[in-house]
Amino acid sequence: MSENDFIFGTIGRIVPQKDYPTLLKAFSINYKGKREYKLLIIGDGYLKQEMQDLASKLKISSNVVWLGRTDRINEILKLMNCFILASSYEGFGLVLLEAMSAEVPIVATKNSAIPEVLGANYPFLSETGDALDLARNMSRVVSLNSEDLSNLLALESTQLESFNPAIMYRRILRVYLKI
Repeated sequence: MSENDFIFGTIGRIVPQKDYPTLLKAFSINYKGKREYKLLIIGDGYLKQEMQDLASKLKISSNVVWLGRTDRINEILKLMNCFILASSYEGFGLVLLEAMSAEVPIVATKNSAIPEVLGANYPFLSETGDALDLARNMSRVVSLNSEDLSNLLALESTQLESFNPAIMYRRILRVYLKI
């Protein structure tokens, strides 16, 4: 990878829930064969070989970097220009908080707790399982000017504040005290 590359990335187990086929198809729509675009996949799972085969079939293997498991998540997030979460469902999506904390723009699917974490009006929510919609939002992030990028990161930062542990503790305590 070079410093001129635009780096998309995701972090998660390589299992059906994370919907890597949609992510790989979305990446292939806009970035197949374009050397300046990379997709980092951090994680491992029983579908890894199948997903590598799909990347090969889509002719994007040279643009996809499979990093496996690592404890260097924060360091790798800082390399990304855009974090992608294409999951078909998520319990909470802690990885979204990690990406927001690293000040990385996010494109994610609009299901389960993802809109709660990012905010229901987050501008880069895509329809679940829709590679074209995901690709469209990925392309929109690539096209952000510096002012729009700053505004997006400010929106993420504001949303991240609502998940501050002290604030969450007070909210949960209020629920228990009402019972």
